[in-house]
Amino acid sequence: LSNANEKLVLYELYEATLGTNWTRQVGWNDPSADHCSMTGITCNDASGYVEGIDLEANNLEGPIPESLGFLLHLRRLNLSNNRLKGTIPSELRFAPLEELDLAGNQLVGAVPPMLCLK
Repeated sequence: LSNANEKLVLYELYEATLGTNWTRQVGWNDPSADHCSMTGITCNDASGYVEGIDLEANNLEGPIPESLGFLLHLRRLNLSNNRLKGTIPSELRFAPLEELDLAGNQLVGAVPPMLCLK
């Protein structure tokens, strides 16, 4: 994905999890904002690609969007202690995740097997 497409994926996360109700949301609802300056986002300094999302205890509510799996440089994803519902998307297997924390949510079902093979 290009940096512009990564921003679209982040916006999908914002929309799917009722971003206007988030506790911290600096830059998320500003189309002109650099996605690397948005609350909870860490980017590679050289490439500008998203490497980390940390929105722990930020009042996210709803499903985890499948599109997060297509952030092809995402190494850390922390969405713990929110009110996320539904299942863990199997598409997360496509991201090169090294750390995944989804504890303290209302997720159901099993962890997708392909995600466990990383």
